Amino acid sequence: MLGLFLIFFIGKRFYQLSESFNKSKWLFAILGIASYYIANFLAGLIFAVMDDVFGWGFLYETSEFAISLFLLPFGILGCYGFYKLLEHIWSKEPKSPDTIDGDYFVAK
Repeated sequence: MLGLFLIFFIGKRFYQLSESFNKSKWLFAILGIASYYIANFLAGLIFAVMDDVFGWGFLYETSEFAISLFLLPFGILGCYGFYKLLEHIWSKEPKSPDTIDGDYFVAK
């Protein structure tokens, strides 16, 4: 149940970000949620390889719930990084003026 709330709030934040920059709202909400799962997968893969190389036995002796709680900060961190990356890229784009002839009329 906690995961559903997390997915909802991640999607909501990416939806609001894309709405403020006039981008595709649902596409970036879904990409935000996907960034969480991709970061979780990559962190899990790294820890699985490290567990196998160093022989810790971490994955075999720990429950799935504990592993998911362990990987939660990595997913949130990856999602936050993707959010800041999009925000930075979109803030650099020049904004088009709302007026048609805005370039021709200059206030003095």
